[in-house]
Amino acid sequence: MKTDRKCPNGEQFVMLLFTVCSLCNILISGQTTSQPVPEDCTIQQCDDHCVTSDQMFTAPEGQLVTFKFPEVLPPYYSCSWTIQLPLGSFVRLHFEEMAIPCDPEHPVKIFFKRIPGLDILDEDTYAALFDNTESFIISETNKLTISYDSGSSQQSGGFRASYSTSDTPGCRVEPREFVESERCGISTCDAPKAFIGSPNYPNPFDGPSGCHWEITTSPGTTILLQFEMFDISDGPNCASSFLAVTDSEQTIRFCNTIVPWNSSLSHKSSANHLSLHLSSSVGSFFALYEEQPFTPSTSLILSTDEGKFLTTKAHLF
Repeated sequence: MKTDRKCPNGEQFVMLLFTVCSLCNILISGQTTSQPVPEDCTIQQCDDHCVTSDQMFTAPEGQLVTFKFPEVLPPYYSCSWTIQLPLGSFVRLHFEEMAIPCDPEHPVKIFFKRIPGLDILDEDTYAALFDNTESFIISETNKLTISYDSGSSQQSGGFRASYSTSDTPGCRVEPREFVESERCGISTCDAPKAFIGSPNYPNPFDGPSGCHWEITTSPGTTILLQFEMFDISDGPNCASSFLAVTDSEQTIRFCNTIVPWNSSLSHKSSANHLSLHLSSSVGSFFALYEEQPFTPSTSLILSTDEGKFLTTKAHLF
């Protein structure tokens, strides 16, 4: 992913231009060049610190590392990494080490969401990640792209990340910095199965409350919601910090004081829709939902055309 933005220009940046462009030439060639500094010093000259300007990964697992990590990156370092797996596979991305300055203008950008209704990567929406944050992401399509432009910073140490293949997509499994407003907003989950998690998982969620998930599966199915990790602390009756699960017109609040830790925490819906609402400023959870064939508990007696009777189970819509 090339960037056409040029190095700073203007009289006050003359020395910086010379330094940055010379540094690129030195690092690329391994020796000092006697050639004059070009008038048009673009970031592309620094892209040679990448294996390619847009690195493509198609193996089922791998590692992504910035130039000479954890050494400080040269100014105007610019690279992108694209992971593309077979259709039906999804990317589990784990940032293991991160040494990116806390600069909102130059975050690591992770494109992992899909265009609603399509299995196509949304190339306009991204998660912004920086600072010393360990983060975990599961893509919503078979493709995920990371890009990073360090700008003029001489303090960025880059990052080290690894990825693996998942047969299940994510639905809002994303880093903390993606939550930019006072409230998380609503996420629509319409895949037959998907992982969901609190923002910044596996780290405690320390941002705004009000995250909401709407889960809908195929007509005639129910939803099995299974928590793989749950840690939301509160006092008796889950009065202020909780995860609320609404099934039809019934709402159940979950928090540490009522979670049955001696057994796996799960909930099976009565229909093909569940709503989850996180009302907590601290804590975390990670869960898998999956649609299930409807299994009624009532047996009905039905007559055949020949007048015989069959005992079966059925659901009346």
